[in-house]
Amino acid sequence: MKQLVTFLFLLPLLVSAQNPLSSPLPAEEIYRFKEPVNMPVLEDAVLRNYTTINANIIAKIPKGTLIELRGKDSGYYRAVYKDMPGFIHFVYIDGDYKTFKSKNYPRVPASQFVSYEDEANNLVQYGKVKLESDLKLEPSMSSKTIYTIPEGSVLKITHHNSSYWAAEINGNKGYLGKTYVIATGKTPEEVEKIAAPAGESEQTVEQVLVETNQYLKSSNSKKTSLRRVSTSSNYYIRGPRGGCYYLTASGRKQYVDRSLCN
Repeated sequence: MKQLVTFLFLLPLLVSAQNPLSSPLPAEEIYRFKEPVNMPVLEDAVLRNYTTINANIIAKIPKGTLIELRGKDSGYYRAVYKDMPGFIHFVYIDGDYKTFKSKNYPRVPASQFVSYEDEANNLVQYGKVKLESDLKLEPSMSSKTIYTIPEGSVLKITHHNSSYWAAEINGNKGYLGKTYVIATGKTPEEVEKIAAPAGESEQTVEQVLVETNQYLKSSNSKKTSLRRVSTSSNYYIRGPRGGCYYLTASGRKQYVDRSLCN
């Protein structure tokens, strides 16, 4: 019995020892390469959004594909694949930790280290602005406004830094504060779909009432489904896609900030 208990205790350690992806990774110095390095992946690999084995997968990379490496971070490489920045585990590039540890690339001094959020990339996306917004000549609030973006516009954007998108609309290229963009996606159609709860529905009064009644019947708690609007006799209602709205006098949905349904 004692031997069985000992075996069961050691089993997770034996399994993890055989799988370098699940093994605890020794802390590795974090640094950026002076110049990007192109390397092939040894096996079918995954690009993650963070340096943990449970982080979200951004992309799957076929064996033999060349990817751009930009730095080292805790057992991972900072990498870019098809303009998508992320992290790739060292086993896909070096095979084993000893090889990974032995590779020393020319590095950027720590004093010049730029956070990943402030790292520009060329991944093209689309974004929708909720309100009329200013397209700036430079990524600064004090910069000259070169174009006024109409309310509800969908435009092409790429990540510039943690505060600004590099944006393009109607032939005008500049910078747009990230707080102005309410939804992003790979295509204009995807953006409109994501942003739909932020606008007024085009459903008929009958459709709105049927949807509302169905939602209220399926809710386990009316208290959490509805919240009275303090300034009127209406109620806030949580829609099936997470939007928050109340019914106007004409029976149409009027969407408000989602926090009001909390």
